[in-house]
Amino acid sequence: MDIEGSLPAKSTKPLCLIVIGMAGSGKTTFVNQLILQCDARKKKSYTINLDPGVFNTPYRPNIDIRNTINYKEMMKTYKLGPNGAILTSLNLFSTKFDEVLGILEKKAESLDYIIVDTPGQIELFTWSASGMIIASALASTLPCAIVYVLDGERCSNPNTFMSNMIFCCSIMYKLKLPVLTVINKADVSDTAKIKQWTTDYDAYLEALSKEETYLSDLSKSMCLSLDEFYKDLDMAPFGSLDGFGADGVFNGFEKCRKDYFEIFLPDLQKKKQGKESKVVERELEKFKKDVETTVKQNAKDSPDINTIIDKTKASLFDLKICEQSQEAQQKICLLYTSDAADDLLCVDLGGRRIIKKK
Repeated sequence: MDIEGSLPAKSTKPLCLIVIGMAGSGKTTFVNQLILQCDARKKKSYTINLDPGVFNTPYRPNIDIRNTINYKEMMKTYKLGPNGAILTSLNLFSTKFDEVLGILEKKAESLDYIIVDTPGQIELFTWSASGMIIASALASTLPCAIVYVLDGERCSNPNTFMSNMIFCCSIMYKLKLPVLTVINKADVSDTAKIKQWTTDYDAYLEALSKEETYLSDLSKSMCLSLDEFYKDLDMAPFGSLDGFGADGVFNGFEKCRKDYFEIFLPDLQKKKQGKESKVVERELEKFKKDVETTVKQNAKDSPDINTIIDKTKASLFDLKICEQSQEAQQKICLLYTSDAADDLLCVDLGGRRIIKKK
């Protein structure tokens, strides 16, 4: 797979948003609301779901890894746990990612945003060979940015906030792309306090003083280490249920687009010409070893390991990238105000009166 094609020129190409966030941060709900906000602004979006283990998404992605790889069958066939199956699914899907790039390039002129929803097990994408290959492929083809989704409610704890900031910093340096940090669940969290912690060291120390744990000492020292990172960090509060703060998020996207062309793209061009262009080759070799090792380890009880390996190799050529129309869901709550709701024995779960025939 050639992922080092011609680097994107500064044009009307869509901005690719790789959405990353810890489990429970509301990442997928954020993606759904982002699609709705794009529609409201008459911006054309295109979504890709890379989480093979998600049971249901509130939106219908254009390209869905679940249509290409059967996650449960992967666990059953290769005797893998949940995380191992997600990682193996990503590895297999990345072998066909050139087809995804081909689809994106054909549709690029008619799109404004390409939204990539990644697995909630954040490390499976950010620190795997397949995650690096996919991110590098996208960044080499289109202007690209990382959208790091914070759980605003959980990050009101200073230690949890610091853990997220360390992860966010490591992702930026690992993938070498501009980052917009979205403080999700803004309707139930103090986003002003979270933003203040990145600019006011004393305010953060005061919050830490209320946490008497060993972790607080580490957070205190890390806060000073991340001072340079904070200077260039863009944060935007957002409510995934009602779209609160959407204007700030879209402004952040455009700043990421500008930073990509002015800061990150020149760096990509230098690396393409220099020694660091071999990084992708190393990642590909690492990926091949990961697949082979996984298959061998999980097939050790089989009487014929070579048969299992051949089956895996064959499956790489059987995978098909499926494209479908996109659809986001606007959540609607139906409220029944009948007086019957006062009597729990006479209503169903929707609040509607139950009429019993005699």
